[in-house]
Amino acid sequence: MAGGIGVAGVHLLIKSLKNKARVFYGCSGKEELRVIDDIARFNPAISTVDGSEGFKGDIVRLYRKQKKSFEGKNIEIFTCGPEGMIRNIRKEIETMKTPCQVLVEERMACGLGLCFGCAVRTIDEKEPYKRACKEGPVFDLWQISL
Repeated sequence: MAGGIGVAGVHLLIKSLKNKARVFYGCSGKEELRVIDDIARFNPAISTVDGSEGFKGDIVRLYRKQKKSFEGKNIEIFTCGPEGMIRNIRKEIETMKTPCQVLVEERMACGLGLCFGCAVRTIDEKEPYKRACKEGPVFDLWQISL
């Protein structure tokens, strides 16, 4: 599941999985779909907030609509996008505790792990803040605090 420019973070993953994955992409409107031209061959499920293309609404509502087709299957979700989208994905899959990897979108000021400008709060009581540039940028959804 990718939202907006979050597709850049999972682009190579989508291409490497080829047809082994169901791609969900959500954006504001049709004009933003150009960023997924080269993965269109994987037939992504598209949602646009304004309804100009695909499902009208956000990506999580589109997933909810298609969720029954995944029941009984061993699935894992990989996602990148705005924090609000990630929160909504978490709420949607919380009861099933579906495995989910999140590529966080954090500004990395130094990129060396020195400044903690890219800190992500986690549930780790000993070290609650992890650096996206060092310990990430991919985290288990169930280990980060949203």
